Order: sequence, then C-alpha cells, then structure tokens
Amino acid sequence: MARLTREFFARRSDVVAKELLGRTVVTRDSNGTEMRLILTEVAAYEGHTKTTSEGTQYDPGRISISTKCGGHRLIDIATAMQGVSSCVTLRAGEDPSGESIKGPGNVSKALGITRGNQNFYESASIYGDKMWIEGETHEGDTRRRKGNSANCLGFYRI
Repeated sequence: MARLTREFFARRSDVVAKELLGRTVVTRDSNGTEMRLILTEVAAYEGHTKTTSEGTQYDPGRISISTKCGGHRLIDIATAMQGVSSCVTLRAGEDPSGESIKGPGNVSKALGITRGNQNFYESASIYGDKMWIEGETHEGDTRRRKGNSANCLGFYRI
C-alpha cells in the first residue's frame, strides 16, 4: 500500500484530519515489530496556546510525542509549514481484531509507544520506516465536534 508523503501533511490541519480518517497508521519498533490501527478520530489544531508543544512547528509530517492528560503520550503530526503551530492529534482507532481504541493515550499504547521508547519516534517523519500512514481515506460521512481548547478546529470522526 502507498504511504502518505510530506506533501499530504503540508496543508491545513482540518483538511489533513478529515483525510486521515479510515487510513491505517503503522509503527515499527527497533526490533522490527509492526503495530497497526485504523484511524477513526483525529483532532486538528491551528495556532499557539500555552500548552502547545514545540513539535507543532516541525516540518510537515514530523511526529511529536507530547505528554499531557495525566502523563499519557499523545501522537501529534505537524501540518501546514515549518514554524507555524499546526498539527493533528491521533485520538481514536480500531485495531486489527476490531477492538475500538478511544483516547489519544490509548492510541499511543496500542501502537506500542511508551515512556521508554518515545524518543525513538520523536521528530521522525510519518512517511519513514518508524511510523507511516497508508491506505485510502474514509469515503462516507464524517462528524465534527468542537474541540477542548481555543486552537482546536475540531475532532473529526467516522
């Protein structure tokens, strides 16, 4: 399956978030073990707040593992252009067995990202060998709900 490229992420976060729905995110750890999750909810953020992570200003398609919500690891992917606070956060998915994974901390866990290995993924590209997104976008209806911070454009879900 074709992987998404840098150009896919070099757009507004809300556009990227909607088009990630239904695609599969894959992680490959240092031992070569792969974990997969079909994305069912992605949040879009534009702009800076006091809790905005530095990783939101990375080059489009760069991964940032932030620690929020009681110490949970969150997977953020920079969007738009370098130096601009813009990202998507992976919030929910479905594992290969069909189990629903809800919450950004649980998404990280399901993909094998922990405190012990988060630096392995930090600032890597989402189109590289450590983590990537493949497959086709969801063609059906999507829902948007208001986010939880001033810079959140919304939570997009299928």
